[in-house]
Amino acid sequence: MAASQSSRVAVVTGAASGLGWSIARRLAGDGFAVVLVDRNPAVQDKAAELAQGGAAASPVVADLADRESVSSLAAGILRTHGRCDVLVNNAGTHFKTPEGQRFRFDQVGLREWDLSIALHMTAPMLLCQAFLPGMKERGWGRVVNIASRAARTYIQQSSAFYTASKSGMVGLTRAIAGEFAPFGITCNSVAPGRIRTPLTDISSEDVKRFSLNELPVGRLGEPDEVAAAVSFLAGDQAGFITGAVIDVNGGGFMAS
Repeated sequence: MAASQSSRVAVVTGAASGLGWSIARRLAGDGFAVVLVDRNPAVQDKAAELAQGGAAASPVVADLADRESVSSLAAGILRTHGRCDVLVNNAGTHFKTPEGQRFRFDQVGLREWDLSIALHMTAPMLLCQAFLPGMKERGWGRVVNIASRAARTYIQQSSAFYTASKSGMVGLTRAIAGEFAPFGITCNSVAPGRIRTPLTDISSEDVKRFSLNELPVGRLGEPDEVAAAVSFLAGDQAGFITGAVIDVNGGGFMAS
């Protein structure tokens, strides 16, 4: 029998800022014990902030681009908390040129390619391999992968390595959803559009104006709006939703 939400553990990667921080804060408010993971040591302050508010929160500093760090991270969480009931694969990156523009296809190097694959596909896969057996044994689990509108349609401002790796994340979502659906485990993707985060702030002003003009709602999204979608997918009422991509993009995918 699945545990009550108050005894469940949620792991959120890339939780020191932006979407990850909003998601961690929302899940803590939902009653989960939250493990905040980030390579930035500032994640320790974020966890302390949640704990000061009465939430069960703990930080882990780890570089998810390093496979050995991912394995150590997963083992440490299971050793300390004994379980992971909700896994939110949010950690990621999107390189820009020094001018704040996307890398053209002929500019893409192996450094950018390898890091994008490591963060958006390899780390989520390894974490799922570590945590899914426990979810299966308990008969309940949630995996939410933070993809991108770029995984859904062509976006002129997105570089090839970002588009390819985020598309791969959606494929990984479907593979996990299909295999683990009989065991009370769901796996879904949330595909944000243009959200106001430090990652989008590095774009050039021309890119920002273009992105804003193509959104039917006429504004950028807020991190808490993405966190709300994750909160729903992480709950009991979302048990009949799996293998889905939830678009949180102000109508941007519809407009394309």
